[in-house]
Amino acid sequence: MIRMSDGKGNVSYDLQTENSVQQVLDYWTDERRINAIPADMFEESYDGEANTALSTATDPAKPDLTQMPYKACGKLYYVYSGKNYVASAELLCKKNLLLTAAHCIQKKDTGDLAYNFLFCRCYDDGKQEEKLLAKKVALKTYWHDKKDYRWDYGFIVLTSDSNIDKVLTYSTDDISREKIISFGYPTNYYDGKSMVFVEGTCRSDGNSWIMDGNKMGKGCSGGAWVIKDEINNNVAVSVNSTLLIHETKHWVKGPKFDENFVSLYEYAISL
Repeated sequence: MIRMSDGKGNVSYDLQTENSVQQVLDYWTDERRINAIPADMFEESYDGEANTALSTATDPAKPDLTQMPYKACGKLYYVYSGKNYVASAELLCKKNLLLTAAHCIQKKDTGDLAYNFLFCRCYDDGKQEEKLLAKKVALKTYWHDKKDYRWDYGFIVLTSDSNIDKVLTYSTDDISREKIISFGYPTNYYDGKSMVFVEGTCRSDGNSWIMDGNKMGKGCSGGAWVIKDEINNNVAVSVNSTLLIHETKHWVKGPKFDENFVSLYEYAISL
């Protein structure tokens, strides 16, 4: 893959040197998609403050896929070292730009890159609104260099525009008092065959956000957190990144969007 960098902490890779569009479509047979491995989420044992943390999130439920923010989301299939994986992603700011977790693009420890990306928007039990393919990926150089989940976000530039009428935007504001919706395709609900969402609040943990009581598991990686608004549910503020476990309690952690996120976004749209 051809590697490029802007010298400002952002790096991109050209995927079209590997496979043609038709080769990728042919690769993702129904059998391969059904048997794809849910993306690993790093699990942390959590104690101290978490012992008394309130489980504020609702139980996962199926959303209306004709409504925002859910209709901008879909399943993301990809290959790492010959093994097929599945995670979550969403269209952000442009109809040919996906947001997902960096660990769905590049392995943090080894630097291995994923390939053969396939995005199935509004996937639901074998059906989807459309299939879209990738031509470039962009992420922070710090993700692999510093190996820190604070950088666990990345972008995928698609080969063509989605036919969706509206996409997500983003915000770098403090969301510690906001009502948040988190969504994706966790395999611990409906076997990952349907999108689910939770509603709750989050709190700061340094460079990350924590949503108490978010019960989604593997496969939800890369699904967005958006600000809950009765009028406009389309402002992304983080993505599902890390599982925090303590006895029977469960949390999901996501990186904060800040000036580094903005820098990566601006780099991605320039590709």
